[in-house]
Amino acid sequence: MTLAAVSGASGFIGTALVPALAAQGMAVRPDSHRDGQRLPLTRQALAHWLRGADIVYHLAGIAHDDAAHSRQADFMAVNHDLTLDLYHASAAAGVAAFVWLSSIKALGESAAAPLGVDAPRAPQGHYAQSKAQAELRLLRAHQAGGPRLTIVRPPLVYGPGVKGNFARLLKLCASPWPLPLADARSPRALLGLDNLVDLLIHLAHAVDPPTLIHVRDDEEWPTTDLVRELRRLAGRPNRQFSVPAGAVKAMARPLGLAATASRLFDPLRVDAGPSMRALGWHPPHSTRELLEKTWRWAATQ
Repeated sequence: MTLAAVSGASGFIGTALVPALAAQGMAVRPDSHRDGQRLPLTRQALAHWLRGADIVYHLAGIAHDDAAHSRQADFMAVNHDLTLDLYHASAAAGVAAFVWLSSIKALGESAAAPLGVDAPRAPQGHYAQSKAQAELRLLRAHQAGGPRLTIVRPPLVYGPGVKGNFARLLKLCASPWPLPLADARSPRALLGLDNLVDLLIHLAHAVDPPTLIHVRDDEEWPTTDLVRELRRLAGRPNRQFSVPAGAVKAMARPLGLAATASRLFDPLRVDAGPSMRALGWHPPHSTRELLEKTWRWAATQ
């Protein structure tokens, strides 16, 4: 029986992945107790946790929208240092495969042309910089010998339990207030949680997966279309009006929301085709299906 060690098992993605792996007949060893407390990260504790594991899913990290962490040192300690420590510990424990969730943000915040896996890294902000630097260090460590390495770069992941900007957007779409997003027509890549989990399970059985993987839902959705769909699910009228992107960004700047406004209006396109063809994998769920599932969860909160 395949044994999967999962870091970040109590997080947004981990709480969906762990039961899905178990449903596939895999043994799962999470990095947290039932009360959500993480296991200690000493070298001895890591060696014990990894003993006998066939594959490591490293999901733990500080998210880009976690306001409790604002110093670069915080992001580097978790997203970079811990990732390298865990990869080296996995090598010492004889783990066969190591799957790590990076982020498309390692390549930048926006892209009018689809970003391929070989696109230059252009991270902005502490979160993206820590991910980009960890990618480079992991790739070097892998070249020196170690478990099979797969780095997955998802765009924004949504689904039941989502937090951050997407959770705020859900609340806005449930409100009666009109939104100035009718001109937010640039395509942006999204990834439903169920599609990501399906990919991660697929990687446990993949024979020779690419080292770098881009993944997204089948469709790229402009913000205005996303809001229209969420308001339909909420039973609300669309109620979007046109304000030029530059004007919205200018109004957002003194409020400290310039980055959020850019994410609403600027394109972020991802070329996932080569990765999916190399894996022989395709997203099993449509964006509409997973948005509806997300909305049903949000309506109970």
